Amino acid sequence: MIVVKIGGSVLDSELPCLVDEVVSLQKSGERVILVHGGQFQLNEAMKQKGLEIRLVDGLRFTSKEVLELAEEVFNNISVKIKSEIEKQGLKCLILNKDTGFVKSRQNKELGFVGVPEMVDVAVLKNIPENVIPVVPSVTAGMNSSDFGFNCNADDVAGFIASKIKAERLVLLTDVDGVFDGNRNLLTTLTMKQAGDMIEGKTIIGGMIPKVHTCVKALKSGVEKCHIIKGCSKPLISEIINGKVVGTTVQR
Repeated sequence: MIVVKIGGSVLDSELPCLVDEVVSLQKSGERVILVHGGQFQLNEAMKQKGLEIRLVDGLRFTSKEVLELAEEVFNNISVKIKSEIEKQGLKCLILNKDTGFVKSRQNKELGFVGVPEMVDVAVLKNIPENVIPVVPSVTAGMNSSDFGFNCNADDVAGFIASKIKAERLVLLTDVDGVFDGNRNLLTTLTMKQAGDMIEGKTIIGGMIPKVHTCVKALKSGVEKCHIIKGCSKPLISEIINGKVVGTTVQR
């Protein structure tokens, strides 16, 4: 099984092409789970409502109002993905907060932000081969009284991949992969190299949680992790066929 996290511009102009590839993979016998967030879309929605983007030590703080907006924005993205999948002749199951597929514990310092803690793996066993699961990154809480939490979509994808022992975890983003200090693309990155480069501040910003997600997934039994740029080419298929694309994080 392959877990694919969709991020950045892939959620907009390149979504039809990505879905076309995912549907082709599914029809060829691969099983794919799509995970998405939508921080850019959420930021735009917050601006329209006059809501301030608040950061705590560089991390987004999520109020209840922002969480409700995030759920609305992310669910709209899920429906958009579902529509594209159905255009290609397959079906889609949206595993959103209300399904309790992913449950998270709260990081209280960041408000209604969560860290994935449980995945209902049994649900996946009952999904027919012609159905592609889509998981938005606003999840249920661990307790029935929890309103829900906004999670990092990379964390959600990595956690799901770890729990199902996925063959591959693919993180689609807006850059080609991980770069070294001279801005050369690294086609492979070991877990040790990753730690050294984060400590040495060669890997910075939004790439840090992506690399951390890959390392955690590898330690939990995921076979291969990839960080690649989402574009109009069938890159996931190329990875499966052994071609070098983006950065492969490995043990």
